[in-house]
Amino acid sequence: MLVLTPYCRALRTRPEDPVLLSNRSAAFAGLKQYKHALKDAKACVSADPSFVKGYSRQAFAYAALKQPGRAEEAYKRGLSKDPCNTGLRRMLAEFLKVFYHTHQSYCLSHTLLSGAVQCCSISSHATSHFIQG
Repeated sequence: MLVLTPYCRALRTRPEDPVLLSNRSAAFAGLKQYKHALKDAKACVSADPSFVKGYSRQAFAYAALKQPGRAEEAYKRGLSKDPCNTGLRRMLAEFLKVFYHTHQSYCLSHTLLSGAVQCCSISSHATSHFIQG
């Protein structure tokens, strides 16, 4: 729990700082305290809805809490704020592969992801290959 101390101290003076909330969420996740991680991730997004990392923190916590539908929604909410965020697209693609690969809903989700990705101009060949493959 020592890893949380700096974030807790800093949040006393800046309780709505999205970076601090996001980092503490990650620390909670590292300690496998996913409910606390989710609480901070939600607070992060409330403090700054444009801070996309908060959505990925939410998605991770939801996935760890075995709520894959909510995890997918969190990734998509983040992408609605920043549609061309390659990191978030990559995390969503990996999440879909892991959680839905053995289920038929994977095909629908993958199709939706592909449609969302097409709206972005992709600058690097590596990113383009990752998304297409």
